[in-house]
Amino acid sequence: MPHPNSSDEQTHPIAETIRKAVAEGRKVQLVRSAGGAADGIPIAIEQFRAVVDYPARDMTITVESGLTVSELAGILRAESQQLPIDPCSPDQTIGGLVAGNDSGPRRFGYGTMRDYLIGVEAIDGRGRVFHAGGRVVKNVAGYDLCRLLTGSRGSLAVISRVTLKVKPLPVDAAIATFAFTSYAAAERALELLNLTASSPVILDVMNASAATRLLSQFSAADAEVRYPVVLVIGWEGSESSVAWQIETVRTELQDLTDQVHVQTGTAAVDNYCERVCGLQQPQDADTWLFQTRQLPSTVISTVASLESEDCEVFGRAGNGDLFIRSAGNNANGNYGTGSEPGSQRVGEQLVFEQLQSMLSEQQGALFVRKSRHCRTPLPDPQTLTLCRRLKEMFDPAGILNSLTAEPEV
Repeated sequence: MPHPNSSDEQTHPIAETIRKAVAEGRKVQLVRSAGGAADGIPIAIEQFRAVVDYPARDMTITVESGLTVSELAGILRAESQQLPIDPCSPDQTIGGLVAGNDSGPRRFGYGTMRDYLIGVEAIDGRGRVFHAGGRVVKNVAGYDLCRLLTGSRGSLAVISRVTLKVKPLPVDAAIATFAFTSYAAAERALELLNLTASSPVILDVMNASAATRLLSQFSAADAEVRYPVVLVIGWEGSESSVAWQIETVRTELQDLTDQVHVQTGTAAVDNYCERVCGLQQPQDADTWLFQTRQLPSTVISTVASLESEDCEVFGRAGNGDLFIRSAGNNANGNYGTGSEPGSQRVGEQLVFEQLQSMLSEQQGALFVRKSRHCRTPLPDPQTLTLCRRLKEMFDPAGILNSLTAEPEV
């Protein structure tokens, strides 16, 4: 367990609010601003948005957790730097980005939030302030609480301050779509890309339905009839480097498809990432949204297995993270927003059971991001016991988010 500080930091307003909640037997809930709706005692995170330290030459920055992703991007852009993590929204707070550990298309080249969080200040469920990590990483010892808190979804502590590694802004970027007439060709393309001389930062896959929604150059008729699977590849770097990488991959894949569409410029990559990340989050119109984690070598077979279902499949071909959401086309009367009684539930459960069976054989994982009828399968007993022990250690009164909560700020 982290040792709490005995300094004046124990008067931190978040710590005081948590101690009040413990005394009253109530939960706390992070809200964007004062007066926001909350089920428990609200903590308005908007007031904690200062830049604490930014030694740009050291490529690190320390900020309070209420700063938004767009605000941080503007600060870093002034020094030609970036945090190369794709947020679900520009208005997402840095604390929410860390707590959720969600990532977008550029995860293939840049990694996840765990790779950039090097220091953290947080308040546990007893109202005790603690620190982990720091700007000088080589001087840090003990448990890696930065990695533990990343992705904990606010269940162990309220993150109040973070120190992040940053990277230089790319001079140029490009994104290319490669459409395939067969799953076998796409499978072979991924095998070749594992040995490519280029260094893509994006390696995504999507089915025809997702391509029609996400890629403006694909019409519904062409995508569904001719191209059941599409690979999306992105590069960042200098102008000459990006141009060379585009031509290199064109040459490597030329025997598998001639359906290639290239967009150049950082705006093209940013726009693609923003659209994809938006669909990775539960939408009001969604009937359901599932997420898988599996071996990259199995993603094409998963896309192929869902060909007859009315759903959009897209995600990280290079990392094995796929998102499956109801498309709402109701092509066969069973799925999406069908009007027949029980049709939504039938389609949802069929896809869920199909994925669960497939991933069990592959030793993958299935997560339910939104559903009325299905629930994320429980982890194995040993993992569940460990999670509960951690929860009891950090938040014995259970006033913070539950173990399965989504970060709301």
